[in-house]
Amino acid sequence: SVQQQLLELQSAPGMSITQPNLEWKLLEAEFLIRMANQKLQLEGDVNSAVLLLQDADASIVESGNGSVFAVRQSIANDLSLLQGIELVDRAGIFIRLSNLTNRIDQIDLLGSMRDNFENRRNIESAPFEIGAQPNGFIDSTYNFLSSVFVWRKWEEKPAAMLTPGLEYTIKQSLSLMLGQTQYAMVAQDNELYRHSLSNIRTWLQRFAVTESEVVQVMLEEINELSEIDVNPSLPNLGNSLSLISQFTPD
Repeated sequence: SVQQQLLELQSAPGMSITQPNLEWKLLEAEFLIRMANQKLQLEGDVNSAVLLLQDADASIVESGNGSVFAVRQSIANDLSLLQGIELVDRAGIFIRLSNLTNRIDQIDLLGSMRDNFENRRNIESAPFEIGAQPNGFIDSTYNFLSSVFVWRKWEEKPAAMLTPGLEYTIKQSLSLMLGQTQYAMVAQDNELYRHSLSNIRTWLQRFAVTESEVVQVMLEEINELSEIDVNPSLPNLGNSLSLISQFTPD
């Protein structure tokens, strides 16, 4: 009888020690998946979501439950989607927009072409001879005008006829538009972000000397920035949450 009781006492503690706490580990996994989903939907934090999902999968493995294959498969799919997302370099975009703002003072507006013409005429004006050929006057006139004007296709209402002081207003407006673009990028508002860049492009093409190197560089940069999705769609982890909840108490 004593030996029998001793055997029972020896076997009872062993069972309680080796019994895995499945409920605790699965509850931990569910909590981690829920946190990962919140990081994605509320903060757009892909890196943190990946780490949380990896920890959740490790907790499921440690639970020792052999019936959670579907949950682990769903987590693996979510991880694959997240790791394939191209992260948005918001700091880099902000700096590129700031550099565009710094270039605004270097822009030559069409209205300033009159001043450039007056300055060059006073400095470089010199009599020119009309050629003996019938077309001499036309050729000489064209050569003279080519030395002081940038030829371009004009609109019905040329933007070169800017009133005095309007150039400052145009540059200030461009600066404000770039600030609005930065705000839209931080707020992850794709529509406002691209709309602001489109307005900046339109203003540059309408009021600036687009043949200048500064404006060409700015237009190229704006086109590249317009291709960036500042609010990429992120997967929802609802399927993984639904599957893990089948193994946890309400």
